[in-house]
Amino acid sequence: MRKRLWVEDPYTAKELYLPASSSARRACWMSQKWIVDDNQTQNDFHDVAYMRLPEMYLIAAEGYARAGQNDKAQSMLYTIANHRDPKYAKPTTSGEALVEAVIWQRRVELWAEHGTRWHDLKRLDQAIDRGPKPRDGYNQGGTANGWGTSAKVAPWNNPKVPPLDPLASNYNMYGEQVTGEQARKTGKPSVDEVWQWLIPYNEIASNPLCEQNPL
Repeated sequence: MRKRLWVEDPYTAKELYLPASSSARRACWMSQKWIVDDNQTQNDFHDVAYMRLPEMYLIAAEGYARAGQNDKAQSMLYTIANHRDPKYAKPTTSGEALVEAVIWQRRVELWAEHGTRWHDLKRLDQAIDRGPKPRDGYNQGGTANGWGTSAKVAPWNNPKVPPLDPLASNYNMYGEQVTGEQARKTGKPSVDEVWQWLIPYNEIASNPLCEQNPL
């Protein structure tokens, strides 16, 4: 069921919630996680789940794992993962391996939900490495190579588009992201200033003791 949230080819997909006549943005591997299928018009407003029960289980699982209460952590993790994937077996690991298993499930379950991954990386002081950049002769990303919304055909079905690099990060191949080392890697939050939000100007202007975060 979760795999159906991603549409491999939005131009030929049978399970696409966007009407065929819709002018809404389309892209290969687009996500439909937050599209509400309730027979209402696509312009209606809907509630957004800022906190869900699975997140509570995952918070508890991580807490138990870090506290050394392995059985409770394993049970919490199993409840969440097995509900999504019936083939998922109850973990038997402990310590840092169990914590990492919880963090992985957080990435799967909470994908695209109010910045949970960003906050996890911040609190765990983990750097970002989006994977190898595409090699010469392979798809390099951007609308020119067929990944953009104006392509009208998936790049792997377009003979004019170079083949996809199976070793490259999708960050370098998908959408209109900037390719290259600068976009691909980000240092740890404790040493890389790009993790810091800028303080609004009005806040600084009204408080002479307030200093802007390093740029």
